[in-house]
Amino acid sequence: MAGGIGVDKEFVESILVPQVMLYGFLGFTPGVDGFRINPRLPKDWPSLTITRIHFHEQVLTLKVTQEKKIIISGTESSDEMLVIEAPEGFDVSAQGVTVQVKRLKTK
Repeated sequence: MAGGIGVDKEFVESILVPQVMLYGFLGFTPGVDGFRINPRLPKDWPSLTITRIHFHEQVLTLKVTQEKKIIISGTESSDEMLVIEAPEGFDVSAQGVTVQVKRLKTK
């Protein structure tokens, strides 16, 4: 029986885990000229790294640590500057990509 166990087609649900990591734990919100990142890591996680995020002309790797560090790495050469919105208190560094950091207002 075709489709009986779902091996003949891709599961749409298979994308839910990566989305939870990117949008939930990293708090990634894409924008026109960059993105917002507002990390919410569980206390037991020392860090979270997500690779191969295709954003504009870049392929990015994002790493967030419990020490309040955000590391952005780009793999494609591009003259485009990304505007990154990050919370106060987080140290943002970038490698292989040009960024302008704006701080999120805290309540």
